[in-house]
Amino acid sequence: MELKCTRYDDVLAISITGELDAENVEHLLDLFEKEENSGTTRFVLELGGLEYIDSSGLGAFVKHLKSTRNSGGDLKLSALSPEVAKVLELTRLDQVFDIQENCEAACERFHAVS
Repeated sequence: MELKCTRYDDVLAISITGELDAENVEHLLDLFEKEENSGTTRFVLELGGLEYIDSSGLGAFVKHLKSTRNSGGDLKLSALSPEVAKVLELTRLDQVFDIQENCEAACERFHAVS
């Protein structure tokens, strides 16, 4: 798994490529914690390059979604790979997350509701 961060004003976009599973999910959780501790409350996960996600990866997404919403922020998903889209659909998490076509659209959604 590779994580690449890009900041758009007050939104942190995290591009995740490769595989997100129990072996490497701690890297993502550590990044979430570090950013939350520094005051970031708006996140976009760009998932176009994510080829595989297991239940620990999904759990990390849900945990961070709850945490950011409790802090007055949110977590949006964008550019889903077909594999990730299928997993989110099967688990019905596509009904929980705000999913946008691309990062720009997700960032615009933050600013449309602020």
